[in-house]
Amino acid sequence: MTTADQPHRLIDDGHYLLTIKRHSIEKIRLHNRFAGIFSEGMHKKWPQRAYIGLYAGAGAARVLDTAEVVETSALAVHRQGVPFTHHVYVEQEQQCVDALRARLAQTDAIESSHIIHGDVNSSAQLVLDALPPFSLSKGLLSFCFVDPFDLTLKFSTIQALSKLKMDMLVLLMLGVDGRRNFGKYLEDPESRRIGDFIASPNWRDEYLKLPGGRKPLKFLLDRFDQRMVEQGYLSAKQDLHRVKAHGKGVLLYLLAFYSRSAAGQKFWRESRKGLDGQLGLLL
Repeated sequence: MTTADQPHRLIDDGHYLLTIKRHSIEKIRLHNRFAGIFSEGMHKKWPQRAYIGLYAGAGAARVLDTAEVVETSALAVHRQGVPFTHHVYVEQEQQCVDALRARLAQTDAIESSHIIHGDVNSSAQLVLDALPPFSLSKGLLSFCFVDPFDLTLKFSTIQALSKLKMDMLVLLMLGVDGRRNFGKYLEDPESRRIGDFIASPNWRDEYLKLPGGRKPLKFLLDRFDQRMVEQGYLSAKQDLHRVKAHGKGVLLYLLAFYSRSAAGQKFWRESRKGLDGQLGLLL
């Protein structure tokens, strides 16, 4: 395996930086590890391998309460033993778009990269248009990393992208937005966030009719996973990666990997081996 696991330390280049907490290092490590295994394992079978980063960010971030600046997923994905052939990014914030473009321009990665400035939930067709065409001589296999800050991701976006042969690593912000705000969404009939997230406009009736004790996070996970299975993906519930607040043990979010093939699931399990949750930067 020739993947770069640890996020690389960067010198502050003066471009915009997001701020991340220490637990995000675990997410970046797992992303890097899987992206490397995926591209290396598939390059002989699939001459075209596309990477799609939704909520791409700025390519670099400062770790909270430290002086460390590290690569985030959008930039780190280029540091693989076997690179992807195409990269498509979607980011809404202009300062992140400008910073990511500037950082990519300092590398050869800019030649294979396409940045879409816009809302992820309005950009699915733009992503599809940016990908290379499929042909009998040049198949196309894609890996999509979905990295939102909350539950504003609409399942219709996932559904549109899943028309292609595409594995997906989805960050499910169930511990933060899901746990913290579920009651508010439940009581507000005007809120569509949960309904859009699990593609179920009548989700309140479904939830309130559940027998026994109601568990909001289990409900959200079960419904999202069910929707993915309906798109032809294998269930991710047996191989979820839980990321918890550093030193507190409180669930922040889940990383759920979806593939239509057993090979994809095998790569995911391999990427998780030995990831011990130690969040020191180890740079």
